[in-house]
Amino acid sequence: MSLRSVQSTAKKPVRRDKFSTLSRQELVNVLRENELPSDEVVKAPTQQNLWSFYEAVFFRLLATDVDQMKRGMDEIAEHMDSSAALQAEARHAMGFYRRIASFMIACGVHDFSILDLTKPDQQRNLRNLSAVAHFIQWARTQPLSDFANQTEELNVRLQNGQEENDRLQDEIRDLEEANRDVSRISRESHVQNSALEDELRALKRQQEELQDEHTKYKSDKHLLIKSLENTNFLLQEAKSKNERLRPYVLESAENLQNATSEMAASLETKRKLLQDQEDRLRALEVTTRSLRDIEAELRECVTVLQDCVQENARLADTQKKLYRIQEIVSKRQLERQNLDLENAQLERQVASATKRIEKAQAQAHAKQDEARERMKELNSRYYSLRAQRDQQDETTKQRRHRIDAIESEIAALQQQWEVEVKSATKEVAALQARIDDYVNDMTKRLD
Repeated sequence: MSLRSVQSTAKKPVRRDKFSTLSRQELVNVLRENELPSDEVVKAPTQQNLWSFYEAVFFRLLATDVDQMKRGMDEIAEHMDSSAALQAEARHAMGFYRRIASFMIACGVHDFSILDLTKPDQQRNLRNLSAVAHFIQWARTQPLSDFANQTEELNVRLQNGQEENDRLQDEIRDLEEANRDVSRISRESHVQNSALEDELRALKRQQEELQDEHTKYKSDKHLLIKSLENTNFLLQEAKSKNERLRPYVLESAENLQNATSEMAASLETKRKLLQDQEDRLRALEVTTRSLRDIEAELRECVTVLQDCVQENARLADTQKKLYRIQEIVSKRQLERQNLDLENAQLERQVASATKRIEKAQAQAHAKQDEARERMKELNSRYYSLRAQRDQQDETTKQRRHRIDAIESEIAALQQQWEVEVKSATKEVAALQARIDDYVNDMTKRLD
């Protein structure tokens, strides 16, 4: 679509206007009364002075700071990718144009376009300024007490939400302290578990050493028993052999003496060997009893180790429970951070709304005073017109038509005011529903 076709389309109003187009002098008077730029905007409109005019309208009538809007758009742009972010000047221009378009639609201009700012047409500019002037006259006569009451209710609800938030923060701090106690108990249990595991490993090593020594003692005992059995067998064989050879041996005194000496020496040697073996056997029996005692102690150690294993299993279960509790606490911390972020956003929104309402209240009081003075002037003019009606017929008819037009404008503005009140009531109800959802969400998360 070309620029010329867009401009020709912009010149054709989509809807029929509900307001009358004022003359240039009337527009200048209305704008001057409200301390707005008037002469250049009405007589020689350009893009720059129209932009400045709408900035002044937003600041004086709607209590909206353009610089604050720019900072808000910059904060939103910081969260965007650097490749997708627009340049600052273009971003501010597009954002402010959307605000102007919404404002003009609310004033009754439903076909407002960007060409009305960049390339203003004289007739469309007078029509747009007339819509703004009618909005100014309507805003002077409308009380803002309902908005003030709604704001007070919102402040009370906000204070209750802040108290609930403080209570939740106290509960979160208590949970954090309980989590620290559980972590300390877990660390102490872990240290005790490590010490018990070290003792268990030491006892296992001692058990293995005692088992090896016991096996060695058993093998030595078995060898000694076999040696004694062999020695006894040899003694019996020697005795039987001597008995068999006794009849064939010459029993001379010397031979008998020598044989007796040899046998006595051999017997003494065997006796000593037997005595040594008996002593060794008694020592082995003592060792065996000691090994039995050690075996009993080892059984007791095994029982203690089994108890330690069971205790370790219980500690492992306790540690798992502690890990689950830590996960729950970490989830609560994340939920608390999300709640803090939502609370901070809500506080910023409420603070901004409070500032706007305070400015609107201050301007409303000032405009009400001006409206009273204006109504006094209109009443005096109306009574003077009624006094002159009988004397000047033609003039009276013209003025009657003008009064009817003014009354129709007042009725249209009254209807528009009712629409604005309904929209404001809906916004307040939506904000209340959002606060209720927020409180319910916090309650569910904490439960």
